[in-house]
Amino acid sequence: MKKRIMISALSLLVMPLTPALAESTGQGSYVLAGYRFPAALYAMLQSGLELPVLLDNNPQEKASFLAPNKPDKPDKYVQIGKAMLFASQDRLGLRAVHMTEDGDNSVRLSDAMLKQLEGLRDKPFDDQMHLSVSPGAWFSLDAKQMRLILHVDEQGFGAVIRPREYDVDAPTSRTPSGTVTYDFGGYTTKSSQGMTRNSGYLNFNSTTSLGVDHLLLNGSAYSGNSLSSDRDGRINAALWERDYKGLRYAAGMLDSWNMQSVATVSALTGGEIYGFSFGNAANSRKRDGALSLTPVVVFFPAAGEARIRRDGNLIGIQRFSVGSHELDTSRLPFGIYSVQVEVVSGGRVISNGVYQINKPFSSNVTDGLRWQMWGGAYNRDRLYHYRYRADEYNKNVRVLDSDSEKEMMSLVGVSVGKSQGFVDWSFSSYMLREQAIGELWASSNITQWLSLNMQGMSATDGSWRGNYGGNLRLPKGIGNVWYSHSRLHSGEFLSLYETRGNTWGVSINLPSVGPASGGVISWTEDRDAIYGYKRRRLDYSQGLYAGRYGSVRLRTGIGYNDNTYGSTHYSDRERYVMLDFSIPLGNTLSVGVSHSRDTGTAMNLDATHNFDGDILKSASANVSKSFSGDVEREVAGGATVDFDSPFNRNSLSYQTDNSSGWNATLTSQGSVGWSGTHIGAGKGRESAGLLIDTGLERGEKLTLDIDGTQHQLQGNRNFISLPPYANYRMEILNNADTLDSFDVVDGGRRTVSVYPGNVVYMQPQVKKIVTVFGRLVGQNGQVIANREIKNRFGLAQSGADGRFVIDIDRNHPQLSIATDDGTVCALTLNITSTDGALWLGDVKCDQGSYVWQQSAVKGGESNEKTGS
Repeated sequence: MKKRIMISALSLLVMPLTPALAESTGQGSYVLAGYRFPAALYAMLQSGLELPVLLDNNPQEKASFLAPNKPDKPDKYVQIGKAMLFASQDRLGLRAVHMTEDGDNSVRLSDAMLKQLEGLRDKPFDDQMHLSVSPGAWFSLDAKQMRLILHVDEQGFGAVIRPREYDVDAPTSRTPSGTVTYDFGGYTTKSSQGMTRNSGYLNFNSTTSLGVDHLLLNGSAYSGNSLSSDRDGRINAALWERDYKGLRYAAGMLDSWNMQSVATVSALTGGEIYGFSFGNAANSRKRDGALSLTPVVVFFPAAGEARIRRDGNLIGIQRFSVGSHELDTSRLPFGIYSVQVEVVSGGRVISNGVYQINKPFSSNVTDGLRWQMWGGAYNRDRLYHYRYRADEYNKNVRVLDSDSEKEMMSLVGVSVGKSQGFVDWSFSSYMLREQAIGELWASSNITQWLSLNMQGMSATDGSWRGNYGGNLRLPKGIGNVWYSHSRLHSGEFLSLYETRGNTWGVSINLPSVGPASGGVISWTEDRDAIYGYKRRRLDYSQGLYAGRYGSVRLRTGIGYNDNTYGSTHYSDRERYVMLDFSIPLGNTLSVGVSHSRDTGTAMNLDATHNFDGDILKSASANVSKSFSGDVEREVAGGATVDFDSPFNRNSLSYQTDNSSGWNATLTSQGSVGWSGTHIGAGKGRESAGLLIDTGLERGEKLTLDIDGTQHQLQGNRNFISLPPYANYRMEILNNADTLDSFDVVDGGRRTVSVYPGNVVYMQPQVKKIVTVFGRLVGQNGQVIANREIKNRFGLAQSGADGRFVIDIDRNHPQLSIATDDGTVCALTLNITSTDGALWLGDVKCDQGSYVWQQSAVKGGESNEKTGS
């Protein structure tokens, strides 16, 4: 800014003359190319004066050598660099031309042009203040305004390509701030034998930040998990982290589950790692690798829930209706591991199986080589072997190798990853005490219709893993086929579950026939020789009707389960037929028939209704009537309610079974954000956000638009959760669902950048606006036309019939009405309505409403009179 002021001031001293050589006038000034330069400025030019380089942003309007200085047009010039202007003898010249790549510029130069500009050294201007760079590029100098303009033809410009990688801007929040997110769930079950069981979990994640530096604390608490070794709870992560400008540094403690946030490390099972990591595997660039590469599909013979456990700990509860459903694995941790899934209806466990989760963290690799070095000490839990013994009935044998509960050992490793051509790959190599372990993950989209993936692990103790899979998209969008194979062998040092299984399936999209819309038929088979299970499912779905009154869809399927554990063998079949009726009122009604080994043949009825309120979101109910089978209760059913509070999201369900048992489940999630001394609660799950004080009263609403996504602001304080490592453009708008109107005077539109733990506090000036309508009349009731009406928001004028409309501040409802005699009528309106518009009726100025001022100088005093 100081330099621009200096250049502008100096440019005023330059006086145009007729062209002449540089000469001294005897008055302390010099003439160059028709311009007079004061001696002080000429001395600066001799030593060099830095000027901005302005690029002509309208290359189609080429400047002529004969007329270089056309009148400026708006946005005609873009600053693209800087150069050193100097004077030598009778010439002005350029040296040290430097171009800058500004991300905000909408133009850029070609590489060849940039090289030519950077190569300019002490090159003079001609008599017309031109300097040629190439046949299609030249500089022109307006010496009067000290403006240096670069003109470039079409060949000198380069292509504007959006960057594939970028650094997030510096954090907006510079004050201490933080977030705490939580979710908990639990159930109470009473069986037909009268036994009651309770189980629950609480997960929390706390992030405290100061700029880009933040502290992470992640923990879990459990209740009623008799299978868990840490029934009272555990700390999953406690570390300092800094991820800025593409480099990530971290130090602290991670458990073996959360180690996947550093690298693909699947051989560490149970225990904690104390150490460090650093590298360019920054979290600011992400890909959607949240779902397991292998779908986890579970069959529900009746409406129920899936209880997901890992190492005996309950880590998730998900609800589904009748049929085959894929679990939402985006909620589960990264890694390659096994989970136990219970399918529960009412108070009875329908099925219980082990499934493989395959979520390698390295699916987040980018085009550049990503590397991360890490190490420290690994405090491993008590060692067990889970090896397959063909000569024993129990194929999953636990062998205790150590009498101690914990064992400390060294750990050091490195991870690299890259997206190269059509192949994404990552590799991790690490030493666990004296054992060396290597893991490789690769994924390839060979063509638009074929993709392959693989994971491999090998250790010097004899442990190894191989996972292979592929997805084939059939031509013309008719469906797809997938296959995956997993094999794991456990050695003497690592503690791993052995697996040997295959999963394959096919899905076909059926064409529409007559009034019936397109359908889908799918087949899946899942088997594992170690765990002794084989699951097969065939599902079919077809739309039968769709019209103004709703739609009808048919769903039917059959499943076959064959399980062998030791000397125990059992198998069962599941069948269901459902008709789903959807009414265009946020309602869904399903009626169908299902059959299972335990419940026999049953009629099922499911109904769902969605609500638009702020608290109650949806409600569903299901009823099942059994017609055969050995059941104690022929009619079973339940209900689920999803509801919000101002601080979190909740779901409550109750279900009975056919054996006089019942089950009740509650889940909830929410977050708390704070910035300095300000604190608020919300419903999001991210580790950054906005804390906004609007000044609104309870029940009043505004809309916050963040990059096109709208969030509701209600009442005074609102906490909006946002994903970290991102830039956001936001604007506060009026809410379309209410009649209220507000004017956001200051702070309603801005750009923010957030990192983990950053909570940006905002307090915009919001004024409640009421649009008032009325008719302006005089003392005798006559209409007053064309009269000026003012307030702090704006200006209005009464029409020929005296009618007017104007916006006013509800908290300061004053109007100023001008009169013919120069006085002003000041009215304070009685605004009792909370609506956005109000009819005032006839508005007139009473005698006590007039205010005028007369000033006269008498004896040095100013007399002011106020009257009516």
